[in-house]
Amino acid sequence: MTQTKKKALAALLGAILAIIGLTSIWLIHNPYDEEPAHVFEEMSRTIKKGRRGPLSKAPHIWATPLNNNQESDGFQYYAYEVKEDSLPPRFESLSISMWPTGRIDATLVYEASDTSRVMSRYSYAPRSHPDTATFSISGWDFESGPNRDLSADEVTAALAEHDMTLADFQQLTLESVNSYLIDAWTEVYDSAFSSDDWGAITIVDEGLDE
Repeated sequence: MTQTKKKALAALLGAILAIIGLTSIWLIHNPYDEEPAHVFEEMSRTIKKGRRGPLSKAPHIWATPLNNNQESDGFQYYAYEVKEDSLPPRFESLSISMWPTGRIDATLVYEASDTSRVMSRYSYAPRSHPDTATFSISGWDFESGPNRDLSADEVTAALAEHDMTLADFQQLTLESVNSYLIDAWTEVYDSAFSSDDWGAITIVDEGLDE
């Protein structure tokens, strides 16, 4: 074998070994084992991979693409959802969800009766409104078919059946969001707020959806 051929073969073997090495590093490296600088980065990777399930560093946080729940600003991703069997009585769901626009919603759904639900939501859009979050309450009934929105009076009456006022329900929501969601969220991600202090964020109470 000539010297030129030996050099060419050595170069080829070197290239093959380099490719094998890079491939091994790529296979071993798991991006989900790293705490992302920003939660949306991991959500984006998760959705692109079509992955549904708990994040490796926090099994209580689930990333779920909801392809059947589109709004004008894109798909909704559940970033955290509390298991129903660990919720207080009459809580149907409690979750933090996020949108491609950067909006974050903390939502509580309360079972007011067998056929009606009352929902409260904190909504925070740090990109567009970093200093304010909104709070709203709405309700619906599905006794006679498709969901029918409850009027403000009906929501008030539904809560009164459980000896709650609107103020009581807002306080219940805040306490639940803090104890079930924010504490777990801040265990994993740096946050502008915590369960003890929402920082400089002002809550704008939008009241009942009419």
